[in-house]
Amino acid sequence: MMQQKVAIFGWHSDISHGRVAGKRKLALVLQLTYPNTYDGGDLKIMSGAHILSASRAQGSISVFPSIVLHQVTPIKRGIRRSLTVWAHGPAFR
Repeated sequence: MMQQKVAIFGWHSDISHGRVAGKRKLALVLQLTYPNTYDGGDLKIMSGAHILSASRAQGSISVFPSIVLHQVTPIKRGIRRSLTVWAHGPAFR
C-alpha cells in the first residue's frame, strides 16, 4: 500500500514575502472534492474572535482577506483537493 504525504497547514496568513510582499489582498479557495470522500481537512477561518468553518460542498468557494488567519485541519481519511488563488494589488502601507 502506498503511503501519501499529507500537508497540514496550521494557523497562518497568506501575506507573501520577498518581491510580492504585502501585495496579496484576497485568498480564494475552491473545494474540488466531494465532502463525503474524506474526513477532517476542514478550512477554518479566524474572523476576529470567531472561527468560521468554510463550506465542504464540492464547488463551493471561500474568499477572505489574505491577512486573515486560517488553517486546514488534519485529514483523517481520504484525499481533499482544493484550488487556492490569490488576488494581488498595491503593497500595504
